[in-house]
Amino acid sequence: MTYYLFERDLTSDHVSYHYCFLNYDKVQFINKSKIQKDYEYLYDILTNDLKEIRTLPYFHKAITPQNKFIESPYFHLSVNAISEQEYQLINKTFGLNTNYKYSYFTKLISDIGHKTSFKCGFLLNEFNNIEHKLKEEALDLAKSVGGSNYNILYAFDFDDDGKVIEDNINVEILPNYSKETFVSIKNVLETKFSHMNGYYLEKYEKMFNGYIPSKFHFHFKVKLYQDQKPTVKFYRTYNSTNPYIQ
Repeated sequence: MTYYLFERDLTSDHVSYHYCFLNYDKVQFINKSKIQKDYEYLYDILTNDLKEIRTLPYFHKAITPQNKFIESPYFHLSVNAISEQEYQLINKTFGLNTNYKYSYFTKLISDIGHKTSFKCGFLLNEFNNIEHKLKEEALDLAKSVGGSNYNILYAFDFDDDGKVIEDNINVEILPNYSKETFVSIKNVLETKFSHMNGYYLEKYEKMFNGYIPSKFHFHFKVKLYQDQKPTVKFYRTYNSTNPYIQ
């Protein structure tokens, strides 16, 4: 196991953990038999069905296990600098009906291999090629938090035919790692989304006293909806090994 990622919804009581890994080592999850089964199922896919992909060992892979907030476990795969042939193999293996060049995808583990709905995240260049009803709102939000200085991912769902589902969109803010950056983004989000829980914002801000990037990686995610208030989430790596800092 490479690292854990903790997720806190700042607009509700939702929390979850993501188990993230790079290599193919068999992992033992202590007292977590369900996620052990999910991991071993994925292990077989990654080492057999996708063994032709030369870059696969360098992909970030993650499982979001079932809990009281999440009915079924999800699988996430992040990809970088892969070929068209590799995209096609991944799409076929995981049942993704799309030709867009995503940076990551998310799918129910139970749906892997079947052409069912899925979520993809895109960098700006690819996002510019896709129509979405919330596109301008998402771009405006990214600009307001200084998106030109950070990596921003735009993520949304597709149906099993590969059609964009336009009822919501994620704006995932992946900043440089400093207390100043955290405070700057927090201040913008507090101004825009007054329904966020101030207690957690104060709690997490204290984590940045004496912060150095090797302590943990962090990012924010805002989910915009057509017909309800946005949700805002804070993420951080949960163990001492930070895979983003060399």
